[in-house]
Amino acid sequence: MTTWQPISTAPKNGTPVDLWRPSWGGERLTNMKREDLGNGNVFYSPVAGGPCCVRDATHWMPVPGAPEGQK
Repeated sequence: MTTWQPISTAPKNGTPVDLWRPSWGGERLTNMKREDLGNGNVFYSPVAGGPCCVRDATHWMPVPGAPEGQK
């Protein structure tokens, strides 16, 4: 799968994904993971850490693999 999917179908197990959010004229966020704090409180944060958290993503897609021959 290499096309954008509705955010409602995103993995719920912490699998890293790329996100699309329409705010700020459209923005792709890479290597994000789902955080579920319970009671419907769900957001996405960077896998590598950082100050960003996203609640308004509308679509997701799998993080692409490394270039062939690279790790």
